Amino acid sequence: MNVMTRILLMVNSAFALALLVSLATLLVQGRDDVLREQQAMKPVVEALIRSGQPQQILALVGSSLRHVRVAGTYTERPDEHSVPAWFEALFDHPGRGYQLALTDSHGQKVILMSDDRDEIEEVWHSSSWLFWLFCGCALVSNLAIYLGVRAGLRPLADVLAAFDQVQQGHLNARLGHYSLREANNLAWHFNAMTESLESARNENRYLTRTLMEIQEQERSALARELHDDLGQQLTGVRVHSCVLPFQLDKPAQLLETSECIQAGCDAINLGFRRIINNLYPVVLERLGLQSAVDELLRTTGQTTGLDCVLSGDTWPGWNEEDAAQIYRLVQEAVNNAVRHAAADEIRVSLTLDSQKTVTLQIQDNGNGATEAVAGFGMRSMAERARLLGGTLTVDFAAEGTKVSAHLPYPQDAEDKDPCPQDT
Repeated sequence: MNVMTRILLMVNSAFALALLVSLATLLVQGRDDVLREQQAMKPVVEALIRSGQPQQILALVGSSLRHVRVAGTYTERPDEHSVPAWFEALFDHPGRGYQLALTDSHGQKVILMSDDRDEIEEVWHSSSWLFWLFCGCALVSNLAIYLGVRAGLRPLADVLAAFDQVQQGHLNARLGHYSLREANNLAWHFNAMTESLESARNENRYLTRTLMEIQEQERSALARELHDDLGQQLTGVRVHSCVLPFQLDKPAQLLETSECIQAGCDAINLGFRRIINNLYPVVLERLGLQSAVDELLRTTGQTTGLDCVLSGDTWPGWNEEDAAQIYRLVQEAVNNAVRHAAADEIRVSLTLDSQKTVTLQIQDNGNGATEAVAGFGMRSMAERARLLGGTLTVDFAAEGTKVSAHLPYPQDAEDKDPCPQDT
């Protein structure tokens, strides 16, 4: 059963109930009125009979005594057939009706009887008018409700059709303008939802495409490093090892060749450590997140000459997966500052508030140039913060750029030992 049918059924049921109650009240009241008229007329007729003026009484029957008739003179009136017998039967009552006898001037006995046909006919006409009045009101109400509900349900049909389009992947589905304020609110929220979904899908496509490009770039860089750096070092070690048998009787040359082989092995070892650290920071597993970030800043300061400082509260104990996300977030922010900000100082700080919300800040004193190159790096940091259940804000200013990650406190941090600190 659809909504329209349910509403019309409830409205018509309410009208029918109100009609039945009204008719029942009218019939009860009419029945009491008929009985009251009969009982009020009986003493009057008895008093007239006792007055001894039968002819005057008979002359008044049907006029002043309109609720009395002479027995045997009952005649059908042309409009009396409008009162059905079943309706007149509703007025039957033990106290209904009476008979009074009198003798006329000719010495004949005349029986006077009660006549309540006029009262019953009035009740019948009132009931008929009430019935048709309710029917007319119900018809008008049904028509108004039908038109109003149909106008109100039309936006729902459009919403269902739009949801079908969204389900099929057409996130550009939009709803138009409606005359109803509630429908317009629904359309506005639906359009805002689809715009957000479309924006999120486009963002995911961009991230996926960029991740694939970065994956290829990393593979190319790894291949070049293995070929140009480690491959050359291995070739040098192999060449020097090949000449070792011919230098057994030349100690000076043998010592020089062995030193070259040792230097090549050290270079290969450093190259492998650099590659492994780029793929995954091993120091994160060994020393913990705070020490790993401190090591990152120390190494960055040594290689770039920048003043890199770690300050703030003790870092809580995130799990391995979340710690890796936070480390990469800090690493990306530091690399952006090194490459684009033209800064000479980078400060990383972590603070905890009373609600145990973690605020991680990476701030430089550069010229804010990172705003011009904000791209995948900023997106990746925001995505990492979102994966951790937090948010990321970036403040570009002339005195420097400040990246702030607002993260929830790890729930299981209190059950873990604090992260190891540098000694």
